[in-house]
Amino acid sequence: MSIWEIFAGMGMFIDDSLAIVSVIGSGIMLVGSLAGLRRMSQFAEWSLLGLFLGAIGQISLLVTGMMPEKIGFFQMSPNVVNGLLFISLLMIIGRFVLPKRRRN
Repeated sequence: MSIWEIFAGMGMFIDDSLAIVSVIGSGIMLVGSLAGLRRMSQFAEWSLLGLFLGAIGQISLLVTGMMPEKIGFFQMSPNVVNGLLFISLLMIIGRFVLPKRRRN
């Protein structure tokens, strides 16, 4: 059993939950940065960990060819999970770009 298969197995069961946690954490970070809140480290950890592990899970499912029709506890399609991970990435990028533009 290769490491890709281990991450693919993990991805089949929890990728949807990781994507949801990542989107919620990224959204709170984005709103918090726009509101001027400084202490967002716990949400940053959740968001980045969910994004990183979710992306590894999706990539390993693609590499091993084990992509199921529905992923995880909430039974989401792989495209929805990919979309949530992409939205999370955009919110993380926006969290760092938008406050710099507001200062100028």
